[in-house]
Amino acid sequence: VAGLAQYTEGGQPIAYSARESAATNAGGFLSAGQSVSATQYRITNTQTIVRVRKTSAIGGSALTGAGFTIQNVAEPTESYTLTGSAVLSDWVQYGLKPDTLYRITETVTPAGYLTADPLTFRISGSDGKVYVSTDGFAAAQADNRITIQNEPIDLKVVKLDVPLRTVTQAELTGTYAGHFVTGAALGLYAADGTTLLATITPSTADGTVYDLDYTKLVKGQTYYLKETVTPAGYKTAAPLAIVVGVDANGTIYVLHDDPIPYKTILVQKTWASGSIPQD
Repeated sequence: VAGLAQYTEGGQPIAYSARESAATNAGGFLSAGQSVSATQYRITNTQTIVRVRKTSAIGGSALTGAGFTIQNVAEPTESYTLTGSAVLSDWVQYGLKPDTLYRITETVTPAGYLTADPLTFRISGSDGKVYVSTDGFAAAQADNRITIQNEPIDLKVVKLDVPLRTVTQAELTGTYAGHFVTGAALGLYAADGTTLLATITPSTADGTVYDLDYTKLVKGQTYYLKETVTPAGYKTAAPLAIVVGVDANGTIYVLHDDPIPYKTILVQKTWASGSIPQD
């Protein structure tokens, strides 16, 4: 800038610096200034960046098929979509406003997993780093990456001779310890009730609790548990409809078989008058 005074009235040199207005940072860029020489001052703009990674809570392996939205908490009309695919587990978003609170929400959940909770984050206007709400915005995220983990769906089924819909593990080892039905084969069916998704091999061991194949389950969808092989001496269990996500993770469903009722029949042998008994 031409025409700037170089010295004070007392003869002391005057030092100048430059900075951009707040409007620049608001537009998704960070600014940094550096004195290049006695007559030059350089201002560098860097666009903000946040990276998002989707992983499984089991082993931290990458998960594909998710989708997200990022939304300005104070100004919801500022919103961005991170579209998922069968091969994509990482996303990059540029140009978010520094020192502004954003919320990231999972809108599409990978099959076999529960939907992750939303979290809030901000990009610091001083260092350009990403900070998240889960630790109170205390630590900068490495490589500006937010890792969002999903818990796998954990649902189970057990065969009992009592009419329950669900049961706890404590009840299985206590109240209902003597009510297991062994030897049944089960099937997991889609919402149409006819498409078989997974089979559950029968067990002859008392106390068997079967895990449902979580890779076949999608949160919010309806499934049916059906008995495909009925143990001798029991009536076939009625199908059980479940909606994934309605019951808590870890729920144990019950398919109950009623024992076939038996009656004692008394047979009495009598001889006709005048007949001779025969051995």
